[in-house]
Amino acid sequence: MVNCDRPSKLDINDVRAESVNEAYKVYKKEISDNPSLTFRNLPVKVSKQLDYNLKEQTFEHIVSRDMKARLYDSNRLNKIPWISHILSCCNTNCTNYVVLNDRKKEYVIWCKNENYVIVLEQRTDKITRRDYFYLKTAYPVIYPDKLKQLQKKEKKQNENGRN
Repeated sequence: MVNCDRPSKLDINDVRAESVNEAYKVYKKEISDNPSLTFRNLPVKVSKQLDYNLKEQTFEHIVSRDMKARLYDSNRLNKIPWISHILSCCNTNCTNYVVLNDRKKEYVIWCKNENYVIVLEQRTDKITRRDYFYLKTAYPVIYPDKLKQLQKKEKKQNENGRN
């Protein structure tokens, strides 16, 4: 097992249009348009469908919180580079991350050092019949209840001896 470095962050402290656009450029380069992004030797894909603001849906889920209407969050925007970094480290069995799998097809990757979560779902392409992982969302853990839930899942998974 290896222990990788802390991921870099973007220098974004607001939700102005310029900041959102800066984060979107990084997202496109490192995640959406990155054919080498993988998890457990399968490609990681995103929804390319554009939302009302002409940005991809997966980006919207990563950088905003759902409060009856999606609200941009600078704490999420500045962590876009963490996603590709964490997935890369998980491919090397880094000890900084816990992979929780309680629904067989959904994987929650929890960076315990930074309290950051990535949620992937294993799917099969209907045309090529090849498996891949769909990036559902990613977010910093800010609520104590969510942290307790992750700890409980980790404990249960460890007791059952599976990962």
